[in-house]
Amino acid sequence: MVWTAPKKTNASIQKLLDRVLKTGSMSGLDHVQLTSALLSDQRLASDERHQISLLFDQVQSGRIKIQG
Repeated sequence: MVWTAPKKTNASIQKLLDRVLKTGSMSGLDHVQLTSALLSDQRLASDERHQISLLFDQVQSGRIKIQG
């Protein structure tokens, strides 16, 4: 059985991005939702895709933490 994150609207993706950038951390579920949005057929604007990619770059560099 494969688990997938529930689909989120572009407005809620933007709110999620804004919150993560403001707080400097995200939950594991936030990470799954953003990854799912990038990899799914969900329609994201190119600037939203770019923001998510930049956010993941910040995770890799340690500027944003993923909370257990």
